[in-house]
Amino acid sequence: FDAAVINLDRIAAQPTPARRARMLIDSYLSARHRDNRGSGCVVVAVGADMARLHGAARAGYSRGFMGHLDRLGAALRLSEEPLLNRDLVVHLMSSLVGALLFARAIDNSAASDAILHAMRRHLRREFCAKVAAAVPKAERAPSHDFLNTPASFLA
Repeated sequence: FDAAVINLDRIAAQPTPARRARMLIDSYLSARHRDNRGSGCVVVAVGADMARLHGAARAGYSRGFMGHLDRLGAALRLSEEPLLNRDLVVHLMSSLVGALLFARAIDNSAASDAILHAMRRHLRREFCAKVAAAVPKAERAPSHDFLNTPASFLA
């Protein structure tokens, strides 16, 4: 979890909650992060396995994960109210982890890209509406379009 601190510092330096959330969403749900399994997020890499463990390994992961959520909440500052901030961070992180897990799990690159794109678009609407309106449309354009992805990606 400690490797994420550099990224959290960059996120925390952004001037608004919307910009902080946008930076996390765009970097977490990138093709680069999906493809870089070896040095990516430990939550996605081993989270499901931890649920099957007991004892010291699970306790250590739990402490690390809870500390990571605390650091993420402090960096994002999505709400001034601590309990709401925690809820928003858990919601955002759960969405990010689930989307990345799904995108990594399938062997169809078009479908994987579509998952990342759809979730980036959805989470930007939910967490970054103010930023999205301020960013020129050309900068928001995806490299692919979920609606134009062939239906064969489900096959």
